[in-house]
Amino acid sequence: MQIDGHHTATYVAARIAGFSFKDAETVAYAAQYVDDATNAGIVQFSESDYLYSRIASAHKMIDYNNLVDVENHLAWIPFHFLPGNGSMPAGESPAGGEVARLVCRPDSHIARDMLRSAVLDRDRPRGLHRLGIAMHVYADTFAHQGFVGSLSAANQTKNLTSGDPALDARIQAATRNELVATVRAEIKGLIQLVVKAAGIMIRERRWPGSYIAAFLKKTPVGHAAADVYPDQPYLTWSYEDFNGQLIKRDNPALFVQAMDMMVRAMQAWRVGDQTMNLEAQAGMTGADRDVAARLFRELTAIEGEERRQEWLASIGRGEFSFGHEVPTYVGKGTGSWKETALGTIKAKDTGLEHYEYAPAFLTSDWKLFHDALQIHRSDVVHNILPRYGICAA
Repeated sequence: MQIDGHHTATYVAARIAGFSFKDAETVAYAAQYVDDATNAGIVQFSESDYLYSRIASAHKMIDYNNLVDVENHLAWIPFHFLPGNGSMPAGESPAGGEVARLVCRPDSHIARDMLRSAVLDRDRPRGLHRLGIAMHVYADTFAHQGFVGSLSAANQTKNLTSGDPALDARIQAATRNELVATVRAEIKGLIQLVVKAAGIMIRERRWPGSYIAAFLKKTPVGHAAADVYPDQPYLTWSYEDFNGQLIKRDNPALFVQAMDMMVRAMQAWRVGDQTMNLEAQAGMTGADRDVAARLFRELTAIEGEERRQEWLASIGRGEFSFGHEVPTYVGKGTGSWKETALGTIKAKDTGLEHYEYAPAFLTSDWKLFHDALQIHRSDVVHNILPRYGICAA
């Protein structure tokens, strides 16, 4: 999903689930910030001996870290492509070996275990932040199903199409334009990419071009080979997977299903149901479901932010059952969680900064979110996945 799903649709789901305006804003902010928390490393404070260590939950499109598989295991697997174990419970193994275990599957047993784990933080200061992170991951089990969050031949696609050549061309043009704009803005990242490729050439005795070709074609990461098709809510599309199987996707129906299950998960979280028996929860009402389905189906802008603005307009008009209101999200810059915690509006850090420390840092949304990120990743990687025989980082 993109920002319209991870922020506004998550906010709507939280309000339907019974959260207050303020708490729903926190959950939705955290859910979207998983895509925007791209800085990692030590936070240093001036005139203080205190330090804070943070992790990144995502890499941008042009980032040499995408060529390092351990980095993918640390970011894409726990936060965006949760392994599905072939939709089987712990103790059972899908056909296809390790790759089949790693392929993301919707609402898998692993996903339910992740949700159960999030409930354990319910009464902690970071509880809402961790719930937002879990909602991001859970939503992506629906949108990113069929793909692996690492460099893998299982991510290959053929004959990718929406059935509308003009729409396909428009999506591909938008992706190219974003790629060019990112390259221009991220020259340093491009240099790092070249340096990384050169190091691989020396170590593996092959040209950087062949490695990059393998990265883009033979072993793409995540759904890179499927472009942004999995994250466009209005799209119906198809492709052939690495096994030659024809896969058909109805994103509008899939996104409504994901949102309904998110409502159920948050309803279970609110009552402290550690079993995560989502089938016992009410989910979305008919009226709210109809509005969400219409927005997913009719908002056809390729850019997620354009669609988010339409969601905000719908929320502001009171089209959902909880009435008129307008949630906000500022990922970086003035008014962001980061500015409140660290006093900076910079989107990218060099690692050399020193920030002014204040006691309020300990209870800031930014720190609580980063605390929750680290707890989530550790729990998924070290506790949940090993129960299914999966070793990831």
